[in-house]
Amino acid sequence: MKRILTFIPALAMMAAAHAQGTNYPDGIVKALVGYPAGQTTDMIARTISERLADKWKSTVIVENIPGAGSTLAASAAARAKKDGQTILFTANAAMVIGPHIYESLTYKPLEDFEFVNLSIWVPYVCAVTPSLPVTDMKSLEQYIKKNPDKVSYGSPGVGTISHLTMEMLKADHHFNLLHVPYKGSAAVLTDLAAGNVQFACEPPSVIAPLAKAGRIKPIAVTSEKRLAQFPDIPTIAETYPGFTSGAWVGVAVPKGVPGFVITKLDADISDVMKEPAVIKRFEDAGLVVVSDGPEKFTKLVIFDDNRFSKLIKNLNLKQ
Repeated sequence: MKRILTFIPALAMMAAAHAQGTNYPDGIVKALVGYPAGQTTDMIARTISERLADKWKSTVIVENIPGAGSTLAASAAARAKKDGQTILFTANAAMVIGPHIYESLTYKPLEDFEFVNLSIWVPYVCAVTPSLPVTDMKSLEQYIKKNPDKVSYGSPGVGTISHLTMEMLKADHHFNLLHVPYKGSAAVLTDLAAGNVQFACEPPSVIAPLAKAGRIKPIAVTSEKRLAQFPDIPTIAETYPGFTSGAWVGVAVPKGVPGFVITKLDADISDVMKEPAVIKRFEDAGLVVVSDGPEKFTKLVIFDDNRFSKLIKNLNLKQ
């Protein structure tokens, strides 16, 4: 009799877990975004959230909490109830860059989050001002060697992917480049087109219009493979094997969210990312659809955390 009595609670727990697993989500899901409405991460979040809402026949509310390099949204997500009803659309900035810059952060990414689905890779396009007599990374390297201290690059600010991509080039391949920080990509590209800075790496969506108009000259992309949007532009890795850079956007939840929720959320996002209309929307924006699950996503976070921590320490960017 004792054996029967001890077994019944276990069966009840298993049944309850199964019931929960089929009922997620249980009500409104809040999707936090660390950037203003209209920016790339927000567009990704709203596209995926809209399709999840349709799939779940439930409401998904996107809440923008911009500021402090998107760490404010991550802080809010880390404090959320551990039931999966709050998810975070996050990028490199909050998970592998900000933690090494800002001493006041209230969360530790690898301790406070589960990484559910790496949804999007955001490659960058590197371009020069049209008057610069270079056509690729090798000719840029040669030009810089012949004209030391005369080539500057612009970025949207210290600690951005644009800035750190350039600093990786400088550290690994001895590019003698002067950094000129701006307040946003638009200002960078305005001065690049005018020749006030000579070099910059920015996402395809902001590079493409100026490149098409001939106001700037793309010479390389930071992705592993060439981009469909710029098929004739080589990767940096074609000149410097192994070099890649760019931003990623994925979904994370607070550590402690049940495993069945993570599994279902990953599976449902993966289904959304296979939809032709979703793929087209992202590819038209110059984005690469990835949709890797928790294991690969976590490995990437650890890899980027290691490389950016070393770079940021060497650059003395701690605040």
